[in-house]
Order: sequence, then C-alpha cells, then structure tokens
Amino acid sequence: MSDNFWGSLILYATAGLVWLGGEAGRAYVAGATGGLVRWWLIGRGRRRVVDGITAAIGGAVFAAYFAPVTLALLEKMLGQLGDGAQDAATFTTGMLGMSTAKIAIAAFESRVQRWGGDDDNG
Repeated sequence: MSDNFWGSLILYATAGLVWLGGEAGRAYVAGATGGLVRWWLIGRGRRRVVDGITAAIGGAVFAAYFAPVTLALLEKMLGQLGDGAQDAATFTTGMLGMSTAKIAIAAFESRVQRWGGDDDNG
C-alpha cells in the first residue's frame, strides 16, 4: 500500500477522534452508551448484537436532538444539576430514546386510525 493511503487513513482517524471529543461527538457517544445500557438492562433471554447496535444508533440519534428537552425537564424536576448536566441529559435521552419512539409511533398510529379508519376494511 502506498504512503498516501496510510497518511489519509491517519488523517481521517485523527479527525474522527477530534470530532468525538467535541460537543457533538460527546452527545452521540453518551446517547449511544445510554442506548446500549438500556439494551443490556431490558434485554431478556438471548441478547442479539443487532438489537444492541440498533439501540446504540437510536440512542445516539435521540440524544443529539432531544437532549436539550431532557435537560430542561431534569432541571425542572431536580433543580440545577451542575457541571455534568448536559452529559447526564444526553445519556438519559439515549436510554429513553427507543421507548419514546415506540410510544410516539403508537400514539400517531392510533390517531391516524381514528381519523380515517382502517383501509383494509374497504
């Protein structure tokens, strides 16, 4: 392999590590960790790796978008949380992310069924 390949690989790996250490990367990592913890705690019987990967991705995505809402709710319930408040909120959002998605989808489907009925009944 050429030196150009290894140089590019090192450059992109370094850029990825720098991103992970930044604010957005920390949010994704905390959310993914929260999703994995939820998968580990809730998973009964045989745990599948695919489900763990899905939980990590879902937790990361939810944490990136809903952590500010979770932080506001936590501070309203518990008061000011201090220095680690943002990380705690992203981790909590990652843990709650997949459950929140299931609840939101069920509520949406219920509302749609009330609006238009079931298309399968003709």
